[in-house]
Amino acid sequence: MAGASDTGVIAMKALSGGSLVMPEETKEEQGYEKDPLVEGCLRFVVNNPHVDVLIPGMRNVKELKENLDTETMPPLSDKEEKDLIKTIGERDDTYKYDQSCLQCGYCQPCPEGVEIPEIFRAIYVWGQYPDSVKEEAVKIAGGIEVGPEGCIECGVCVEKCPAGIDIPQRLDEVSDEFEMIKDKKK
Repeated sequence: MAGASDTGVIAMKALSGGSLVMPEETKEEQGYEKDPLVEGCLRFVVNNPHVDVLIPGMRNVKELKENLDTETMPPLSDKEEKDLIKTIGERDDTYKYDQSCLQCGYCQPCPEGVEIPEIFRAIYVWGQYPDSVKEEAVKIAGGIEVGPEGCIECGVCVEKCPAGIDIPQRLDEVSDEFEMIKDKKK
């Protein structure tokens, strides 16, 4: 981890570039003073012991104050964390930068050892980042022992995925691209 090498960690995009922020009108319609999704996401990140600094976006002084309030709130309970991830997953979107897997790891462990979140992370980094960063995708893919080809479509992961992703189908869709990325390491 970064902390072991005396390196700080700065978390950005905790609200997926603003795509997790409830529109002001919706918030008012539902009677919320604060956006519960924003509060939950920021609490999740602020209370991560591996994160030193959080840089959330904000549009005005009210949002600044709301963001600062999360600093003194307790960590999410296990139930609150699961509910937060489920709520985000139920939005049935892709998020900023075309990401659909939430990288939560709830699909793990796979009975066949398929490293699902890491596979999707390699695909995401390869497809969404500039060429200067694509080497990171090659490193991620190179460290994966059981890739998409190991999926036997048992469906255990689908039952656990809060985003409702048809993981076996998605693994099949990215299989060729994953192998191409992994081959770049050789």
